[in-house]
Amino acid sequence: MGTGSNKYFILVTALFVALTAHLGARLASQLISANLSVGEHAEATISKKRSRATVAPRLADYRIIENRNLFNANPKPKQPEKTLNEESEEVETPSVEPSELNVILTATGVRSQGVSFAIFEVEGTSKLIRVGEEVAEGARLTEVRPDRVYVNNNGRREEIKLFGREEEEDTRRRPPIRSTLRRPRPSRRDVSPDSSTEDTIRQVSDTAWVIDRREVDDAISNMSKLITQIRVVPNLGGDGQADGFKIFSIRPASIFAKIGLSNGDIVKEINNSQLNSIEQAYEAFSQLQGASSIQVNLVRRNQPLTLSYDIR
Repeated sequence: MGTGSNKYFILVTALFVALTAHLGARLASQLISANLSVGEHAEATISKKRSRATVAPRLADYRIIENRNLFNANPKPKQPEKTLNEESEEVETPSVEPSELNVILTATGVRSQGVSFAIFEVEGTSKLIRVGEEVAEGARLTEVRPDRVYVNNNGRREEIKLFGREEEEDTRRRPPIRSTLRRPRPSRRDVSPDSSTEDTIRQVSDTAWVIDRREVDDAISNMSKLITQIRVVPNLGGDGQADGFKIFSIRPASIFAKIGLSNGDIVKEINNSQLNSIEQAYEAFSQLQGASSIQVNLVRRNQPLTLSYDIR
């Protein structure tokens, strides 16, 4: 009896355990499936949100094509092309007329710092005129360039070229070109006027000369001719400041060659007046007219040298 009851108890217990396990398995299966469905739904929702978020800026990005008109969908009206006459009118500068002033421009001094100036020959005398000063009555110097100047002559902008009037007169006086190839025989007028200096300039020593006064007066009064016989440039020292003037391109048989000057000479002083600027050089040169003696201190081949001239 006891044995049968034990067997019955074991059987009932096994059935109960099996039923419990079956119910637990089904419950767990339902719970897992529910969680999976919720996860899939959440992931689908998130993916939809992401797709919406990414699509919106892409559509906005495409609008830049329309804004920039890459395919010329909205072409702008063409601007009418400018003609050559219209372009020339835009760059047209004030008209400049050749000046009829009775002056000859013999030298210019263009300065980046300070006032530029020019030297004119007016009625046989040389005058230094600075920008802003009057060249003649009603004609004021307004601009200086290396080869020309501009003046305001009673409201008109006029141009004066370096030795311009003299060149124009030479052109008008020049005879017509001959058709023959034969070179004409030189006349007495073709002989260099400097040949007359042989009698008016006499060397008395290695560094001294005697000069006829008429030769000096004629040279000073005819600046336009004198400047063509020599070239003068400021000699810059180690500090960049002018320290005398260097001369070169001396024409053979000119008055400068006959008074002992040589190419490469650096003129430091004239009659003890230092030459550290173009104004000083002009003032010293203008004082030579009427002087009875001239003393020139210069440097030649790095050696100081003094040349003396007795004016009689």
